[in-house]
Amino acid sequence: MVLRAKKSKARRTMGQLVRLTCFLALGVLAACAVGSAAPAPDPAAEVPTFPAIRAGTPSPNEEVAGARLLASARDAFQAGDFQLADSTARALAEQYPRAPGSSEALLLWGRSALALEDSDGVVAASSDLLRVLPREHPEVSGTIVLLGDGFQLGAQHEEAVRAYLQLDEPGSDSLLARVAASAPSIPRDGLERLLEESRDDDLRRGPLLAELSLVHALAGNQDDAQRLAQQADRLGVVGRSADVVGAVLSDDLSAFTSASLVLGAVLPLSGSPTNRTYAERFLEGVQIALQLAETQGMRPRLIVEDNQGTVEGTELAIRSLEDQGVLAVIGPLLDENVTAAASARFDLTAVLSPTGQSGRDEASGVYSLAALDPGAATTLAEALRDLGYDEAALVHSDAPDQSAEAQTFSAAFSESGGRILTSIGYAPGTTYFEEAMLEVEALQPPLLVLAIPESDVEILVPQVSFFGLDTLDIDVAGTAPFTEPQVLNSVANRHTDRMVSVASFPPGAESTLFMEFVDAYEQEFRRTLRSPIPAVGFDLVQMILAAYGSGVRTNGDLVAALERMEHVPGVTGTYGVTGGQIVREYFPVRIFERELLPADSIIPKPERPTPIPSGR
Repeated sequence: MVLRAKKSKARRTMGQLVRLTCFLALGVLAACAVGSAAPAPDPAAEVPTFPAIRAGTPSPNEEVAGARLLASARDAFQAGDFQLADSTARALAEQYPRAPGSSEALLLWGRSALALEDSDGVVAASSDLLRVLPREHPEVSGTIVLLGDGFQLGAQHEEAVRAYLQLDEPGSDSLLARVAASAPSIPRDGLERLLEESRDDDLRRGPLLAELSLVHALAGNQDDAQRLAQQADRLGVVGRSADVVGAVLSDDLSAFTSASLVLGAVLPLSGSPTNRTYAERFLEGVQIALQLAETQGMRPRLIVEDNQGTVEGTELAIRSLEDQGVLAVIGPLLDENVTAAASARFDLTAVLSPTGQSGRDEASGVYSLAALDPGAATTLAEALRDLGYDEAALVHSDAPDQSAEAQTFSAAFSESGGRILTSIGYAPGTTYFEEAMLEVEALQPPLLVLAIPESDVEILVPQVSFFGLDTLDIDVAGTAPFTEPQVLNSVANRHTDRMVSVASFPPGAESTLFMEFVDAYEQEFRRTLRSPIPAVGFDLVQMILAAYGSGVRTNGDLVAALERMEHVPGVTGTYGVTGGQIVREYFPVRIFERELLPADSIIPKPERPTPIPSGR
């Protein structure tokens, strides 16, 4: 279980404030947690005994020290010194777990942590206490509520409701209110799980059914929406849940769709000159995407935060954007800032970076257009096998991206029955490739595959001819950079003609969206579109808008929708998400005279050129 750290006071909900006030006023959590009114205390009632946290016979010193710390923790808690009560109770639990009654310290620790808004402390203490207390202990119910409140305080709403559902008090107004407070923040898949785990007659299902009906209504699944709303209505929902049910049953969702989709951007608007320029061009593409969305009846709104290119600025920006209710964040640019954004999130807010390559390992909901996309290498390998190539030599850069791409290509080529004769890596920055070319010449493979970055194409590809490999009936194939317009225009035709590669669009296809984007951009900014950066900003927004249209209520809903996304058209390609990673669709092509043709196009070879002396 992953626990969240202590969060900003600005993130507290009204429900949390009410519960916290109730707790502080009464000093007894159970009085707020179970039932609407607590019975008057019976002076003759027996005080419940607490077992030791750990079995075993304590030493006399442990007994004395434990009793002293427990008394101090009680006194501090009753005096309202929750910081002292927290630290004292925690010290007792950690240092003297075999002391008689030591598990009472866990209860004091959990209650004090709730007062201090320390969600981790509440969850840790109450979880440990539930493992120690026998099921019939009178504090079990209150501790379960305490656990749920800890989860709710840390925005782990599904876990909070799962805890509340453990109690056999389906009619409790307090428990119903708690479930209703968390339900709007639980993504669709979480609602479905909780409903599967609960009894059909449990009144606490009402708010969950209401929210799930809203998800289906927003996604246009009217039959499912009506059925779920009717089930919620039969359970007798109130408050927001009743409003949701009424809206769904009347087919009038205006009260729940009036707010526009709020997007955030975290960019270095005052960072280095290079990053600042990138951010400006990127936002131009974002602006065009939002304008086109408005013509389609959507009302997206963008909030931009300047992170100044720093980790600290990124963390502050993410917290500010979440406080303003954003569903997704585009940017930041640098790897360390993507990682910082992932860890600074309070909610499961989607982060989509145009350039960062890290962050995916930190948590779900972090995506990047620059992360390694296995689709290009896999598509190329499958196309080459379909064209009849059984063996190939592979030359690749040792840079991490190209090394990974080469491994992906090799695996796909081998799995489909091909054989890699040799895989030759070279250090980034290499400008003379004699050693690699001589090794390929010695093998004389039927096919040479180049998995190299865009920056190396203009340097390396002419050396295939320089070392005479084009006179040996060795065909050449290359990865996606070879089909980029700027690459095709930078290399003489004779070096790329007849090469097999992959492209983001089928050969000969014209993108209507691309033309709309260019026209809108040039009309808005009164200049010719020359940079590829605005298209990246446009495409990231396109992905978010496509996901938003599938019944999104929460940040988690948006992430879940992104994870299901496929075949979303953009300016630079058609996108989807596989395994938590943005992937493009790729199409095999053959290059001829800087045009992209179907890969199976037959183009006669010219007469062999006279070898150019290499000086060897």
